[in-house]
Amino acid sequence: MQEQALRQVFGRLRSHNPHSFEENVLRVRRTPVRLIPIPRLGIRQYVEKETREQSLSRLTRISGQVGGIARMIAEDRYCVDVVTQIAAVRAGLKRVSDGLLRDHLAHCVEHAIRTGDRKEQRAKVAELMKLLERLSS
Repeated sequence: MQEQALRQVFGRLRSHNPHSFEENVLRVRRTPVRLIPIPRLGIRQYVEKETREQSLSRLTRISGQVGGIARMIAEDRYCVDVVTQIAAVRAGLKRVSDGLLRDHLAHCVEHAIRTGDRKEQRAKVAELMKLLERLSS
């Protein structure tokens, strides 16, 4: 499955853009995404405001849930109830993770593809593959 996804991404990278590097750089400069250069690491993009706000809101709720789980354990609450709350926290964390990954794909990876910089593109694909490996284990 991962190999197939990698082939699809590399196929898109090879044939994605017929424009010159300079034209791509001009297009990227017109994008509304905030970018900052980082020496030896390339371009760093910020998380979109909406994604950031949703993630922080969800993490605040999750933090409260974790405190509640600690109290439940301290009060010797029924095990199934505690495990149910733990499952809710894990689901909430997964939603935060999914949102940040979606944002990363929509901006950081897309930016690397649009620039036409092969080195940057390969770095983003390698980064994604490592991330997918971590998420699947």
